[in-house]
Amino acid sequence: YVLRTRAARPITVYFREAAPIEGLCALAGVEVMDHDADGPGTGTGDGRTAALRVRGSMDPLLKFLAQHSVESIVAPQAELEEVFLEYYGGSA
Repeated sequence: YVLRTRAARPITVYFREAAPIEGLCALAGVEVMDHDADGPGTGTGDGRTAALRVRGSMDPLLKFLAQHSVESIVAPQAELEEVFLEYYGGSA
């Protein structure tokens, strides 16, 4: 459990309007992996989706999202292999 909470978490956010990419990029601990997509590398072209990786507290992201019209959020747990590789300095 402790390792999973320290790992970067993949999150996909579906907005009702254009995804606020610049604002997301400015958040501490948030990395925009892809936008306009259902997930990394699968672009839909609608401009309303952002695939993110979040490290640390989710609080800044959640407060930011509360200011926007969000349709849904998908936040699967990081794969255990990714968690170990990140913790021990490897790459997935």
